[in-house]
Amino acid sequence: MLPALVLASWWAQAEPAPAEPTAAPPVIVPAPAPEPVLDNRFAISAGYGRRLGDEAARVGPRNGFALSAGYERRLVPLPNGFEVAAGLDFGYDKFATRVPATATPAPGQTRSYSGDRTLSETSFAAAGSLGWRRRRLRLFAQVGAGVSIAYFSTPETALSPGSLTAAQPLGRAAAGLDVAITPEVAVTVRAAFTHPFTHPTLTTDDSSGGPPATYSFLGDLFDAGLGVALGF
Repeated sequence: MLPALVLASWWAQAEPAPAEPTAAPPVIVPAPAPEPVLDNRFAISAGYGRRLGDEAARVGPRNGFALSAGYERRLVPLPNGFEVAAGLDFGYDKFATRVPATATPAPGQTRSYSGDRTLSETSFAAAGSLGWRRRRLRLFAQVGAGVSIAYFSTPETALSPGSLTAAQPLGRAAAGLDVAITPEVAVTVRAAFTHPFTHPTLTTDDSSGGPPATYSFLGDLFDAGLGVALGF
């Protein structure tokens, strides 16, 4: 019996201990490649336009429709997501309202009807901008200068001759936010303030039936719109 116990003890000591499990090599997940930053941007937006100043209340309407479009190219990338760009900016604002008017189809005869008082402003500007990118967001501020072509028309006798066309040099400041949907497409929100440097006037003539009056209503504008921006 004793020899059997000794043999069993010797056999247990002679059997090698089980090997410790080897740690699996760490799995290295490659970092996703950064999305490319596109140097060119074209944006278009539509929304609300508002004429500012007292003359906008004197010769309305004050509120209307605004359309803007612009192209810019990134010129200088800066640290921490900042960038400097330059480009062109286009704007169109239209204000319209119905007004009572009279016509003289024949001598001694008058006819009343409802017509349109319309004011439109089409502008072009060269602009520089400062942008800041953070993931899918891009904030931007823009300053530019250019020219606006204004056109006013109304059938009202009190504002006869009833039309005015003027070219005005202007300054414009704008700011907005792009939210990227894809690397090439973003939703954009933009607001702009436009200040003309001249103030053309409309002076009524004798056909208005009263003493001549002078109106200066081609003043500052505020625009706000929502649209789409395309990168390429």
